[in-house]
Amino acid sequence: MQEGRARVLIASSSVGLGHVARDLHLRRMMDWADVEWLTSGNAIRFLEENGEAVHEASRRMGSLGDVIGGSLIRNCTVTLAPGPLMELYSAVKSNARIVDGSVDLESYDVVIADEFWELLLSERVPRRGAFITDFVDLSPKLWWAPVRPAIARLGDAIRARASERFDLRIHVGIWGDAAGFWHPGQLITDAAVAAPTRRGPVVVNTGGTPAGCAAARGISSDLSSRGIEHVVIGACGELTGNPGPLISRSSALVTLAGYSSLVEVAITKKPAVVLPVRRHFEHVENSRAFVGRNGYRVVQCSRGVEVTEELLEVLHEDPDPPPVIDATPEIVDALRGLL
Repeated sequence: MQEGRARVLIASSSVGLGHVARDLHLRRMMDWADVEWLTSGNAIRFLEENGEAVHEASRRMGSLGDVIGGSLIRNCTVTLAPGPLMELYSAVKSNARIVDGSVDLESYDVVIADEFWELLLSERVPRRGAFITDFVDLSPKLWWAPVRPAIARLGDAIRARASERFDLRIHVGIWGDAAGFWHPGQLITDAAVAAPTRRGPVVVNTGGTPAGCAAARGISSDLSSRGIEHVVIGACGELTGNPGPLISRSSALVTLAGYSSLVEVAITKKPAVVLPVRRHFEHVENSRAFVGRNGYRVVQCSRGVEVTEELLEVLHEDPDPPPVIDATPEIVDALRGLL
């Protein structure tokens, strides 16, 4: 570590690649820090392709994205069953035990946790820390009525634990607010700041989990049969640590309704077909911002056969994206203020 520089740990969620992509953009602006990463799954490869230093414990941790995309989400629908939910909880708890046994949180000047749920269950607490999230409640009204009270209590418990453990709580979402969480705007990715054109192929962005693979295969087959040039990126296609050039050149995007993907869509002003996963509260809430806007269509992920027709329409429209505020510089300043 160079003299005068902070030692920072970024603990980034392994649910997809959106978290690690936005955290990498954040990290590139932290010229005052030496950064080490804690994550798992495809996020490790993404970071290493960008020359980042990954903590050795990362390779022993399970990927939450694989659990969510493998058992909790099937056929583009969230499975609200005890088995998959317990599998997810067990995976988080197992990772938390690895953190407890292998990561000295107190050795870092600042720990930044981006929806890294393991640090809410860990027995260790950082000396100074920030918690980043793109949602501050679990939208209980979207759940099956009998479980809504339990979902509301779970959301309360998550916020309370984050408030107990972290000096700074940052909400970067495009919906919702909560007391005790600073909401300066959005946290963007490198892909969102690349100079956009519309001269390339359609990009089908399935994200970093296998949840959208079946839909991606069907969409790709239909686009091929119609002679529409396209490329599939993410866990179901071309997995790259630098998707920015593909996204910036794309003529349009077909994307799951994950936060980072939709922020990229809004900032680059690309026409897009947004594919929310059924019963996925974040996807439902995220996609609301694009409903009824010129240049965008929202189609259930499971109804992939409709995507091409909607895509052909938006290709000829002038996109009117929802407002997005790049709060990355403000967030970097606030993180440095923890030192």
